[in-house]
Amino acid sequence: MTFIKNLKLVAITTPKSDPIIRRREALVSRLRDQIERISNPHHARLRHSWIKINGERKSRDRHIPVRPWWRQQRDGSVVFTLTVGMKRIELETGKAGIVIPNANELPKLIEGLIAAVGRGELDSQLQAVSMGRLGKG
Repeated sequence: MTFIKNLKLVAITTPKSDPIIRRREALVSRLRDQIERISNPHHARLRHSWIKINGERKSRDRHIPVRPWWRQQRDGSVVFTLTVGMKRIELETGKAGIVIPNANELPKLIEGLIAAVGRGELDSQLQAVSMGRLGKG
């Protein structure tokens, strides 16, 4: 028993899930899907779920198509919008679109947005969209 008494013991706590971190991770995941969509127009996200068949739980994977968050304009420029659920994120009041000169700039723009989300630059916009959708923070 002397071995156990010489060890330094600590209580184990489970970390609580931070909703801000979850929102960031979800948006970064969707942005990475957009990068994949650029190189593969048929890219689909894999969604795992459980269903009951004859009273027995079965695992099911579904492929969900990734829709582009950008639109090509007639002049060749591209407008990119950040989306959470079915809502667009306004980066400034009334301004949800980001204009870039051409589609070749999309990967660089998306990588920059991923970095900005990771630094927390869009936390207030994410919270505003989530509060509007869920009715709470």
